[in-house]
Amino acid sequence: MSEAVSRPDGHSSTGDLRRVITFWDAAALVVGLIIGSGIFRAPASVAAVLPSAGLIFAAWIIGGLLSLAGALAVSELGVRHPKSGGQYVFLREAFGPAIAFAFGWTNILISRPAVLAGIATVFAIYFAGLMGLGPGAQKPLAIGAALLFTIVNCLGVKSGTRTQNAFTAAKAVGLFAMAAVAFLSRRGDFSHFTAAAPSSGPDPAHSLPIAMALGLVTILYTYDGWIDVTYVGGEVARPARDVPRAIILGTAACMAIYLFANAAYIYLLSPSEMPGQENIAGVALTRALGPAGGAVLAVLVVISTLGILNGSTLTGARVPYAMARDGMLFRALGRVHPRTGSPVNTLLFQGVFTVAVLLFARGFDEIASLFVSTTWFFYAVSIAGLLVLRRRERLSGGPVHSGYSMPLSPWPAVLFIVVTLFTIGSDLVLGGPRGLVGMGIVLAGVPVYYVWRALGRRRREG
Repeated sequence: MSEAVSRPDGHSSTGDLRRVITFWDAAALVVGLIIGSGIFRAPASVAAVLPSAGLIFAAWIIGGLLSLAGALAVSELGVRHPKSGGQYVFLREAFGPAIAFAFGWTNILISRPAVLAGIATVFAIYFAGLMGLGPGAQKPLAIGAALLFTIVNCLGVKSGTRTQNAFTAAKAVGLFAMAAVAFLSRRGDFSHFTAAAPSSGPDPAHSLPIAMALGLVTILYTYDGWIDVTYVGGEVARPARDVPRAIILGTAACMAIYLFANAAYIYLLSPSEMPGQENIAGVALTRALGPAGGAVLAVLVVISTLGILNGSTLTGARVPYAMARDGMLFRALGRVHPRTGSPVNTLLFQGVFTVAVLLFARGFDEIASLFVSTTWFFYAVSIAGLLVLRRRERLSGGPVHSGYSMPLSPWPAVLFIVVTLFTIGSDLVLGGPRGLVGMGIVLAGVPVYYVWRALGRRRREG
């Protein structure tokens, strides 16, 4: 893939994407993409399998540490390959084009459209309720939001990042304030933190490791987003310095906010009350603030979902862009608009897929399971690719990468791979066909790559 050479004015020398993203832009992307709709819903699913405060906190801490381990490893990959496309580039360099294509194929068909559609749907539900609109307005609102941020990002990279910075600041402050208000209301009970779980343990249907893994499926969905800034690595002004700092500091900040939010939920609702609360944040805030709590929550969710919808639209388009630059998708998807500097064709392509998925949007848990089983699988493969690249350098006797290196190497990568694969495996075995469908599409990507390559060879020869 041809990458631009950055000039002092931020423009590229070849007309490719420009390096205009600053550290604060990158950090806002990380925080804004991690904090989405999940924290307003996920704690209820976690409490259903881990019904005690201690186990709930343990699961969220494990999820945060696992994300930090992944962040440490992927930061090195981002410095090694500061190019637009992120994981697609990492997988191509470590394992070759077939695996990279399987990732891109999955990202285009499942991961990104499902996430964008799910986020837009959550926004529409809360915004319709806030405005007093009926259920019939939800789908048009969701489609409208998806198209709106497609247009915002078509107007330029800075248009997208400035919008992201504003939403990230608003949602981080709002979520922190929500948790603070819970404690200031004095309408909860600190005994919830020490109450024993039913049967003094996790869901009696599962052993503790399996229950923890099932809880982590939803938690990993909520923590997701720390890797996305690498998708715009070719647009970060100083990638060697700013990519690791943005990923690691942004992930750590989100972990702290999530733990504070969970503490607020547990203070207001006992762990035994939390399961089954589809709108757990609304129930908690209503208990803290009375009837006004529902309106406050709706505003928070609207801000949060719009922020992550914008950020995911911005970063998601870079994968098909990079694939098109490599000849693995239609060439028009690899073009950059000469005036806005954005991959407009790819953004529109992604928007069409998102609108199509909105017609078949599923519930939160199904979206989370489908997303984690495919997306986090490729996270593990990408980080395994870092170990492959390091070993290849040692065996070749050639120059060793001298930029940012993963601390405590190789243990963060090993921990991430083992725990992630165990979590995904548990969900595939116990979660029903939804995860198997996702993995089936992943595996189908490899033969599709060879068919695409054969067709391309035939076109060139013809």
